[in-house]
Amino acid sequence: MGTIKHSKDFQLGQAANIVFPLFSAEGEKLWVPGWDYENIMGTTELHEDYIFLTKNHDHAAADAIWLVKRYEPDNYLVEFYKVEPEEKLVLSQLYAHHYLKTSLILMSLMSTLL
Repeated sequence: MGTIKHSKDFQLGQAANIVFPLFSAEGEKLWVPGWDYENIMGTTELHEDYIFLTKNHDHAAADAIWLVKRYEPDNYLVEFYKVEPEEKLVLSQLYAHHYLKTSLILMSLMSTLL
């Protein structure tokens, strides 16, 4: 069992309140080619403990279960657990920092092989 960590930051030409909703299960459908998910919660509004499923997304060999661990929309912060059964557990964190009329997006991923 091993752990791999990645982090990335990038700037987008829109304010944080515009781009932050794009990093949700529903928001990803607006800009990620081929993104889709199974909504098992009966709502598209993100909140802590929100769960959704994806099939073979992001080069994954298995279907994945996603759980919103932390959700602070006023601070533009969201953390997800992504579980690919028998393969890996990923903790991903996204923070959108409002800077003038743009956003600085900070992403970090920590993957643990199962």
